[in-house]
Amino acid sequence: MWCGLFFSALLSALQLPTLMLSYQRERDIITMIKRYARKEVSREMLALARWRDVAVVLLALETFVWVLAWGVVLYLARRGVLRFQEWLRPYLTLAGGYTRQTQMVVERVAGTICAPFVWLGSAMAGLHRALEILSGR
Repeated sequence: MWCGLFFSALLSALQLPTLMLSYQRERDIITMIKRYARKEVSREMLALARWRDVAVVLLALETFVWVLAWGVVLYLARRGVLRFQEWLRPYLTLAGGYTRQTQMVVERVAGTICAPFVWLGSAMAGLHRALEILSGR
């Protein structure tokens, strides 16, 4: 029943005249449609397979071109970074010297100015703790 309904719908879709067909005549038409469809499918599948192969080759070529382009960009960027580092190295060495000198000055000033306050804070904390122990708290 489903087969008959399916092929009746198929006949309608193919715009074949839908007459009251006998069962044998319907089977003959169904067999003819199946044979025709198999031939068409095989031709279409061969054509589709060829186009699929062409598409895969084009995709591979496109991927190769994109990878090559990105490789060139990365290579040039790396060369640019290396040149920039070479250009920047003397300036960074000079800046490093100034930074070390500034560090030494800051440590000397901090040692001179802050040392008495640190000593006084430590002495007060020690005295406070000693008084707590002596008072028995």
